[in-house]
Amino acid sequence: MSNVISLGDFNQFTDLTDAIQFVPNKWTRIGDMGLFTPRGTSQLSVTFDRVDGKLSALEARQRGVQPVYGSNEIVKTLSYATAYFPANDKVAPEDIQGRRRPGSADQTDMVTDAVMRKVENLRMAHAQTREYMEMQALKGLVKSPDGTVFADLYTDFGFTQKTVDFLLGTATTDVDSKIREMVRHIEDNAFSGGSIGGIRVMVSQEFFDKLITHATIRDAYINYQNSNQMGGGQVLRDDLRRSFVHQGVVFEEYRGSITKLDGTVERMIDAQEGHAFPTGIDGMFETWYSPAHHMDFVNTVGEEVYAWSLPARDGSGIEIFSQSAPLPLCKRPQALVKVSTSN
Repeated sequence: MSNVISLGDFNQFTDLTDAIQFVPNKWTRIGDMGLFTPRGTSQLSVTFDRVDGKLSALEARQRGVQPVYGSNEIVKTLSYATAYFPANDKVAPEDIQGRRRPGSADQTDMVTDAVMRKVENLRMAHAQTREYMEMQALKGLVKSPDGTVFADLYTDFGFTQKTVDFLLGTATTDVDSKIREMVRHIEDNAFSGGSIGGIRVMVSQEFFDKLITHATIRDAYINYQNSNQMGGGQVLRDDLRRSFVHQGVVFEEYRGSITKLDGTVERMIDAQEGHAFPTGIDGMFETWYSPAHHMDFVNTVGEEVYAWSLPARDGSGIEIFSQSAPLPLCKRPQALVKVSTSN
């Protein structure tokens, strides 16, 4: 990037937001699906009216201006604060001195390349954190990796989470009837005003293995494999994510995890469980972003992630700063279903 500064310029603030936004989200599955629509807000929280079991965002207005009144169907108004994740790094002289440029015989590692490698690492950290929070939103309890809860959607909406126990350890279980129970609940509670785009279930590896080897499903899975290996089908050969379509529902193995600051690793989906949700419904899943905590971005519409750099005053390197302030939400949590197998 041409806007990356040199080590000798100790007074220049360099905005790297475009650069960090340009780095693709190649470390996330939920992000790859594009399930959550990004929304920007100039505030540090997002306010909604709950109407008929759905959330409708309110417009920001100047203080003292008459508000827009909702209909008598409003149950209550909810306000959720966005999370705040700062992550910093630094390019020090030892990162450059005496090193050759990766992939070349050049003995000097360019400052621009060193900065961009750090920016990519920061982008990965923000993408993984967002992935974690969006997965939590699919469970109805939006929290950050440190356990801070930002939205308890079931409590706020007054619903109890629907759970379907597939009992995959019992050979005689009618799995198809379990799938129909799950699908009907989602259809009845999606309030889509029409047909939904589809239903996807992200499941643990343990659940997936039990599902595809179950006595009532095994033949269907084998047929699914064969059908995608014939006639030029590339589903199983080209996609490393294991998935299985049955009764119009996509079951996908999800093995995502996040490493916390204390070094512990948390799986995003617990063993023997999964989470089902409808797709193709506009506005059901959104991730809101607040602006960065920086004077240059005050009262601007929030972006997914920010980054900037500034040379250290003592000449010890280039300091790189990044921030993200996301809030993923499911605006119809009653349409989410937790699946499990208790045996």
